[in-house]
Amino acid sequence: MYSQYPTEFVDPRWPDDVCLLSRSLCGLCQAPRAWFDRFVGHVTSLGFVQLKSDSSLFVYHGNGATVYLLLYIDDMILSASTTMLLQHIIT
Repeated sequence: MYSQYPTEFVDPRWPDDVCLLSRSLCGLCQAPRAWFDRFVGHVTSLGFVQLKSDSSLFVYHGNGATVYLLLYIDDMILSASTTMLLQHIIT
């Protein structure tokens, strides 16, 4: 995606130049998807599994314990079978 330079950074020698964005910026239409993809990559690296029936629900099973993580926009509900595991996940 290409973007125009902010007016205070325009070089008078090349006023019509644009920048090629290498990643999403806040405010662009791709930013929420890019953030969600990065979040999914992080929680799956921790051992969570993304449910196919609800892509915003992640489940972790380990050592007889279960953790549920539900993501809605930028809010999160985290529930675990033990308080100690819940504190560990938060940390």
